[in-house]
Amino acid sequence: MSARQYSILPGQGVSDGVLVGQALAGDQRSFEILVHRYHHPLVSCIRGFLKDDEQVYDVLQHVFLQLYVSLPILLRNVSLKAWLFQVARNRCRDEPRKRRRRLRFLSPPSSGSTGKRNCHR
Repeated sequence: MSARQYSILPGQGVSDGVLVGQALAGDQRSFEILVHRYHHPLVSCIRGFLKDDEQVYDVLQHVFLQLYVSLPILLRNVSLKAWLFQVARNRCRDEPRKRRRRLRFLSPPSSGSTGKRNCHR
């Protein structure tokens, strides 16, 4: 049996660094293990900032997307856990601001306005 034929189960002693390297090499299962490993802890962290489930899962999706995009830089002795939680905290702080901007942009202009929006704010 080759090393690629065995199934790695989440939390069975395979380090984050090994999984990051394997995911970077194209091993989708390794990335799935990382997502599974950090899903619940990240949801708990994000819920400490945001109470709305839709926002929580939007932030979580962003964190895992950022993980995928950032795999090459995570090979350099970076603590994956610390990095993921920092990305989650930063995104949680940004989320209310982004929602306010979206709502302001999507809201109809006031009755006295010309209909033009100031995009420089």
